[in-house]
Amino acid sequence: VDYAHELGLTVWTHNCRGNYESRSAAEGTYEAIAKKFLAEQHYDRFFLEWDSDTAGDIKALEALKDSKAEVVLGLLSSKTTELADLLEKASQILPKERLFLSHQCGFASCDSGNELATPQQWAKIKQGQDIAKKFFG
Repeated sequence: VDYAHELGLTVWTHNCRGNYESRSAAEGTYEAIAKKFLAEQHYDRFFLEWDSDTAGDIKALEALKDSKAEVVLGLLSSKTTELADLLEKASQILPKERLFLSHQCGFASCDSGNELATPQQWAKIKQGQDIAKKFFG
């Protein structure tokens, strides 16, 4: 019995890959844990960081095809000046209505921040807005 949902509780989880002074703390692909972590867990929403190649192929989202789970894709990295966009590939696996765009791990989640200049940070925020507007309408 799913007591959380019977009580009207929405359950979310975040898979943190690290974000301290522009360094990663976890490696390994989502494909390696897709069955156990994505398919067999009963979360309503997953916050997943896909901001580097270490996350692996976006096809790991296929583990959620038969669920109703929503996915917040942390595609915009505060670790590098590169900007990623995997939304189109993700939407070929899951419907757009279940996808959201985010910066990975809160964008600057430590007291010393990340190795980005202030203009680079604002550029990332602007790009995220532009991508979301173009993709989601």
